[in-house]
Amino acid sequence: TITTQGDLLYRDGSGLQRLAKPSSNKILQNTSGGVLSYIDAPSGKVKQVVVASNTSGVTSSTHDMAQGNGAYAVGNVGTSHISVSVTPQSSSSKFIMSASAPMGVAGNGQGYCGLFVDNVCRSVISANGYSADGGGMTITGYYNNANTNAKTVQFRVLGSYGGYEATLGTRRASGSARATTADGQYGNMTILEVE
Repeated sequence: TITTQGDLLYRDGSGLQRLAKPSSNKILQNTSGGVLSYIDAPSGKVKQVVVASNTSGVTSSTHDMAQGNGAYAVGNVGTSHISVSVTPQSSSSKFIMSASAPMGVAGNGQGYCGLFVDNVCRSVISANGYSADGGGMTITGYYNNANTNAKTVQFRVLGSYGGYEATLGTRRASGSARATTADGQYGNMTILEVE
């Protein structure tokens, strides 16, 4: 029954059967009826990794992020600091997004930045500024994908509470001229598509 090196011998409903070795990398599958076969190995959880950066300078917004006593929904506001088009490899995947940049905030304000997919805010974070100073902004976000259409993913500076200038790519508000790079990058973004 077994004729070639690498063959497997198994018993199905009618007796002993030969399962020939595969010609390439495969894994063994056992069906509910006890029939063995070789199938392609799964491609893994990570479908793709997309990285992008801003190499052109600072990005500012003076949008007023003030809110009342209730919940505040972040709309399609702000200015894109980093933008990239991502075509999903799967219609049931998820995007795990992260971005970071120095950020200056004018007027002792509270500055905001966000991650957007197709102009919808998926994550937002804020940081306090003092007399145009700021700090580093690092943000993560999640997007549940439903098709393989290209998506525009953006890391945006949204503005500040009170409408003061908030600026990504600098450690002070842009008027204070403290643009800050890491090897010529004023911020970066990483997108993982996972299954």
